[in-house]
Amino acid sequence: VVVPSSVADVSLKITNADGKTVRTIDMGSQSAGNASFIWDGKDDSGVTVPAGTYSFGAASTIDGQSVSLVTNLPATVNSVTISQTGGELMLNLAGLSSVALSKVQTIGM
Repeated sequence: VVVPSSVADVSLKITNADGKTVRTIDMGSQSAGNASFIWDGKDDSGVTVPAGTYSFGAASTIDGQSVSLVTNLPATVNSVTISQTGGELMLNLAGLSSVALSKVQTIGM
C-alpha cells in the first residue's frame, strides 16, 4: 500500500469477483512510504476462501477526508510484448493480464 503521508488509520479491503468484501484488515497507523501486508486467504470469520479472483483496495483518512490508496502487488512476468508500432512495452503476468512497463513500481527485491 502506498501511503502518501503519515496517517493514523489504513484499512485494506479484499473483495471477491462479485464485489463482496470478504476480509477487512486494519493496518493501523502508517508512516509515509510503502506499507506491506499479508493476507492469509481467509475471510473475516477465519474461514479459508475458495480459489478465485480477488481485488485489494486500501483507504485512509487524510485531512478529514477518506482517500483511496494505491495498492501494488507482486507478480511473475511470463513474457514481454514489444509493439511493432512503437507502442509501450507490455509485461504479460502469470495468472493475470498484461501491464504496461510504465505502471511498474519495482522490479526485483
